[in-house]
Amino acid sequence: MAAQTRSRAGGRTASVPVGTDLGLLVVRLIVGGLFMGHGVGKLFGWFGQGGVNGTGAFFESVGYKPGEELAIVAGIVELAAGAMLVFGFMIPLAAAIIIGDMMNAAWVKSGAGFWVADDGYEYEFVLIFLALALTITGAGAYALDRNREWFRSRAGGVAVAVVLGVISGVVMLMIRE
Repeated sequence: MAAQTRSRAGGRTASVPVGTDLGLLVVRLIVGGLFMGHGVGKLFGWFGQGGVNGTGAFFESVGYKPGEELAIVAGIVELAAGAMLVFGFMIPLAAAIIIGDMMNAAWVKSGAGFWVADDGYEYEFVLIFLALALTITGAGAYALDRNREWFRSRAGGVAVAVVLGVISGVVMLMIRE
C-alpha cells in the first residue's frame, strides 16, 4: 500500500497518496519561483530583464501607459503571486493574478500565433492553466492552506480565480492604447 497523507477538501478528510502532495509542491515551487523571478526582473533588472526602466519602455511600446508605473505594479503582483504559490497560500487569488497577467502577455504576443517557436503565447497559455489546475486541486498537504478553503468550497475558489482573473485581464486590455 502506498504512503498516504491526510487532506481536507469540501469539509471531508481523505487519504491522498504522498506522491500527489509532492507533485503539487514541485509544481508550486517551479511555477511560483518562475513568477517571482519575473517579478524581481521587472523591479530590479535581475535575470537579464529590463528592470523598471526597460520593462516600462517595453510596456509603452506595446500600448501600456504609463509604462514605468505599470512595470512596478506588474513586478509587485508577479512577485506576490509567485510567493503565494511557493508557500501554498491563497491559491485562488494567486491564480487570479496569474490569469490576468498572462492574458495580457498572451494578447501582446497573439499576432505571432500560438507556438512559442514563432514567439507566440504558448508559455502564457500553459501558465494560465497550471494556475487554474492548482486552484482545482488545492495546494496540497505541504502548504500553508493545506486545510483551508477560502471561498467555502473548491468550486467557489475556482470561480473566484477565473472571474477575478478575467476581469483584471480585461481591465488591463481596456487601458491598452
